[in-house]
Amino acid sequence: MKKRLRKKLLDKLYNANQEEFEWMYKHAQRKRNHSLKSGVLEIMASDREAGTIDGDVKKILLKSLVQEDRYTASMILDELIDIYDEELISYAIDNLTDEYFFKRLVCAEYLGVHRETKAIPMLITLLDDVDDQVRVQAIEALGRMGDKSVVQVLLDRLKDTDTDNEFLKCAYYAALYNLEGDKTWINKLIGLLQSTDSIVQTRAANRLVQITEGEVFFHEILDALDRQILIETNKSQKEELQRVRLFLLEMKQ
Repeated sequence: MKKRLRKKLLDKLYNANQEEFEWMYKHAQRKRNHSLKSGVLEIMASDREAGTIDGDVKKILLKSLVQEDRYTASMILDELIDIYDEELISYAIDNLTDEYFFKRLVCAEYLGVHRETKAIPMLITLLDDVDDQVRVQAIEALGRMGDKSVVQVLLDRLKDTDTDNEFLKCAYYAALYNLEGDKTWINKLIGLLQSTDSIVQTRAANRLVQITEGEVFFHEILDALDRQILIETNKSQKEELQRVRLFLLEMKQ
């Protein structure tokens, strides 16, 4: 019954106005209903036009970042990834070394998206993180910064990466291409389309699609996807590659 009531209350919030948001948030606080409050915060952070946010909603979310549990705070920052805000930048830098892996991951991604070069030294420390997903976000964040001083750091870490760790290599290849524009890294990503690890294969395909923005290497990447789709024996992975190929063609139009 409680779950149905929570869902009914949350459903009302989609496309709600500011007063309804604030009422539901305060209602959840009064009832000490953590599950409902988390749901309200998530909708407040996500139910908006990209790149825009109501000032009062932002105040509530910024306050919640420091008051809520680690998961809820990480979820809020993840939903606000497209919003540049000095308080969010400071929060992300301060929490890059948090003990909760998801918070470290989201903070690294946020700083990379907004190319916050002040975070470079701390992002470099995350290249040694115990969690590969966090390391990937740190690598990709450094690749977005446009600061070529990190190229040698990435090359050295790539050299030390286990031969079999294609998951990390994919991130290094994409980051180094973003910083250097060297086609060598494109070819290495294309090589990962043949990986036996479906996650690596999909990530490589998606990174190649991102690189084609502005039609860079469009036809070569499309041809590489076509070749891999032709020989792929895993049905679900073949369908995933076909989805990526379709997205690439739609982006071209």
